[in-house]
Amino acid sequence: MSIDFGEPVQTRWPWFNWPSWARRILTLSFLALVNWLMLAPAGVFRGIHVFLAHQDKIAHFGIFLTLAFLVRWSLNRERIVQAAVFVALVIYAGSIEVFQPLLTKMSRGFEWLDLVSNYVGIFTGWYLFGKTVFDPKIISLHDMIQEERSVQGIAPGVVD
Repeated sequence: MSIDFGEPVQTRWPWFNWPSWARRILTLSFLALVNWLMLAPAGVFRGIHVFLAHQDKIAHFGIFLTLAFLVRWSLNRERIVQAAVFVALVIYAGSIEVFQPLLTKMSRGFEWLDLVSNYVGIFTGWYLFGKTVFDPKIISLHDMIQEERSVQGIAPGVVD
């Protein structure tokens, strides 16, 4: 049995309108990177300079914000598909944190703040993508100018 995710929706911005296969390859590649980052032994990150307190929480937030944004970008707009994948993403973010100690031979541990950062990143990325890319009420300045020009009867491309 296979699930047809359909064609991803065309967005308001042309640079987001990639073919579905390219969107999914990019998303799956980033997911593979996230898996590696979350499950790599702690020794891999020992050489990284700490310049902010809790910078790993900021990293968790940014990683999961990007993952949620990419996942939502790869899907079609059917609400049932979106909802199912959102739930799966939330379960993934929680389980990766819970199983981290077991899968890294205890070199990394479960941290509540990491889990919270993962979830805040997912919710923020999911929400921002819906509001900035899908929301038809958000109109770019260019669209507003074109609409005003058409109301005034000025042809597109004509300079005043």
